[in-house]
Amino acid sequence: MTRKMRSNKNVGIAFKHIKSQKDITIERIKLKMELNQNKTALSQSVASLKEEFNPLSNIVGTVQNVANADTNYPLVGMGMSILSDKLVKNVFLKKSGWLKKLIIPVLVKKISTYALANMKSKGIAGVLHKAANTLRK
Repeated sequence: MTRKMRSNKNVGIAFKHIKSQKDITIERIKLKMELNQNKTALSQSVASLKEEFNPLSNIVGTVQNVANADTNYPLVGMGMSILSDKLVKNVFLKKSGWLKKLIIPVLVKKISTYALANMKSKGIAGVLHKAANTLRK
């Protein structure tokens, strides 16, 4: 019996106070209460971490929206692609190096497509869609 008690002490659990079924139920209730307290503490810490990283997740979401704007609005993306290739590359970046001519038009296209897609509620993208539908007929 003493060997079993010693092995339990090594684990860190002391069963000396448990002598009957009533003691077991009391210990179970204590452990459940402790578990509930730990769960609430954990959920509060997770909530605080979410609040702390909320601006970062907003930035990541906006970058993803900008990157995918031309796939969500293909007509606007096509128009901005032509505009950025012709106007930005050939007019504004006429004397720039090849790397700037490669990167800047893509950024202009992505950002302007995202901006126009967000203005859809104001009607700008809707007007472009109506014009495209008119041209298709």
